[in-house]
Amino acid sequence: MNAPFSFKRKPETGTNKIDGIRDIEAFAFILLRERARVERAGGSLCLVLFAAREQQVDLVNTLLAILVRRKRITDEVGWFDADHIGVLLSATEPRGARAMAEDVCSRLPQRMDYRIYTYPSQVSPDRRQEEIVDQKGRQWGICCASVLDLESLVIKKPSCCKRGLDILGSTAGLLVLCPLFFLVAFYVQLVSRGPVFYRQERIGRGGHRFMLLKFRSMKRDADTTVHAEHLQQLLQSDAPMVKLDAGHDPRIIPLGRLMRWSCIDELPQLINVLKGEMSLVGPRPCLPYEADQYQIWQTRRFDVLPGMTGLWQVSGKNRVSFKEMVRLDIRYATRLSLLQDFRILMRTLPVICGQILELVQRPHARRVHAFRASNLAAR
Repeated sequence: MNAPFSFKRKPETGTNKIDGIRDIEAFAFILLRERARVERAGGSLCLVLFAAREQQVDLVNTLLAILVRRKRITDEVGWFDADHIGVLLSATEPRGARAMAEDVCSRLPQRMDYRIYTYPSQVSPDRRQEEIVDQKGRQWGICCASVLDLESLVIKKPSCCKRGLDILGSTAGLLVLCPLFFLVAFYVQLVSRGPVFYRQERIGRGGHRFMLLKFRSMKRDADTTVHAEHLQQLLQSDAPMVKLDAGHDPRIIPLGRLMRWSCIDELPQLINVLKGEMSLVGPRPCLPYEADQYQIWQTRRFDVLPGMTGLWQVSGKNRVSFKEMVRLDIRYATRLSLLQDFRILMRTLPVICGQILELVQRPHARRVHAFRASNLAAR
């Protein structure tokens, strides 16, 4: 298994090979495994990172020896990356991790900096709480990171190639579709008073909030509580994620359903992609009140940038349940590759064409059904 950490050099040469010290790849695998265990069974874990960079080799060797002697049978010690030695403490709260780290530091001839990361989050998902304490002229930190901050330690950041594809694709899309933008903007202003764009707060990578852009397809000041109640039902059931506009929705402007089913209303998200808030391909960006109801394992959707299209959108979309959608998003996040992105992009246009065809055929299907029902009643 390839380690999910990026590093430029190996741990300092001269450090002794002590039994019980995991290398970078093994420690990465164990960290991901314990994270999955917490998601399934509950509980918590803490990761303590000691800063080994620019430290004397003898001091690092002493630290390793102390950690091996002190660790419990359920703990793991190893190299987190080239600059940090990690201690993974299962079933441990931050207070217990701090006590362990302070005890270890007291046994060292020279104090070492450390930070503590806790999982799952013990702070709000969209902020990070960090306390820096000065003691004996040295700085040491306790970082109570949210689950999202912890994820940033073990999940690959978007590659330069993926970001390059996003910049190239969004720029080209904005230039080519510029006439369509003006046409849609003119139409929205013509049929409904109010702004052309609809701005809505969404949750992005790492729990960071951003304003998602859409062409407004609903009447101004439309009631959004209906959507919140509908989403609440979907989250608590295994029902397919059918949109509210699948039926008659009085909140939608004329031809608004066509804008939504053809995804024309989502084209302004190319601006979000260009700004780096979204990607061309990724999980659907969720709403804050939706994220508040997520189970721990479902927050792994935030490991990557949200996208305009994704694996869920081309794998059944409104025919799959919410839980299945999250599983598809997590599958995408754990198998990041440009090849996967290209495949999803190539499948997106046929899916959109199918949605438009379904929208066009739906009135005809209703008329056929009504005709057959009237014939049966006449008999």
